[in-house]
Amino acid sequence: NQTIADSFENLMNAAEADGIVLNALGGYRPASEQIPIRKAHCGTSEYDIYEKPASECSPPTAKPGGTHANGLAVDFEFKNRDGSDPAYIWLTENAETYGFYEFPTEPWHWSTTGK
Repeated sequence: NQTIADSFENLMNAAEADGIVLNALGGYRPASEQIPIRKAHCGTSEYDIYEKPASECSPPTAKPGGTHANGLAVDFEFKNRDGSDPAYIWLTENAETYGFYEFPTEPWHWSTTGK
């Protein structure tokens, strides 16, 4: 989706202009790549893979076919996950301007839908 790509590029450029380095770990991820991640974090049963709430996985892990599979999300790496990381703080203050919203239970996960 070119609109998402343009928004993402603008977000990254704005962060860099403010002296913030955002380390994007990945965006688009088809269901075929999400299934092994769910198995590793959630369990191997059909329920674990396709139905278990992400919050019950360790770490929380999205179900296959969600915002990553639709090309609507990106995960960022933060050195500190306690809310003190400058990149995280910058995102909370600026990402909405570029159409990205934090998924409340996964501070590393930002999407165009907040999911």
